[in-house]
Amino acid sequence: MLENLTHIGTISAPFGVKGAIKLYTIGDPHRLLDLERVWLEGRGWLKVQIAEAHGPAVMY
Repeated sequence: MLENLTHIGTISAPFGVKGAIKLYTIGDPHRLLDLERVWLEGRGWLKVQIAEAHGPAVMY
């Protein structure tokens, strides 16, 4: 299953008081807004509750 993963960006440090993450995307960040979950290398699956585009990044 994990062999079918695609690298979509790089995560910065946790952001905000609710533990959001900022993902600096490769390509257009708007194409990632409808994802229901993302795989974080070394952490596992992250369920996306809210996704917002902020310049070249997406906030989850």
